Amino acid sequence: NQVNKQLDFKLDIYSITGVLIKSFETSIFNNIDYRIGPISWDGRDKYGRKVSAGVYFLNLGVSLNNGQFASKSKQIILLPH
Repeated sequence: NQVNKQLDFKLDIYSITGVLIKSFETSIFNNIDYRIGPISWDGRDKYGRKVSAGVYFLNLGVSLNNGQFASKSKQIILLPH
């Protein structure tokens, strides 16, 4: 709910064993509403290799330049092609 503010976010994707698979990090100016995204992931790891189907964990952290910070974690299921 931080309309008309600069948001810095980092999205980390982890395997079920806790290995970092991929990170996305960027800044946006939020002038619409409380949502960030969409954030697209092509199912590849940080080396460009396709990851296997299974359960992965996402951690999204969002910060403002005034020091406010929020984070949210979710599970996703990546289905085979």
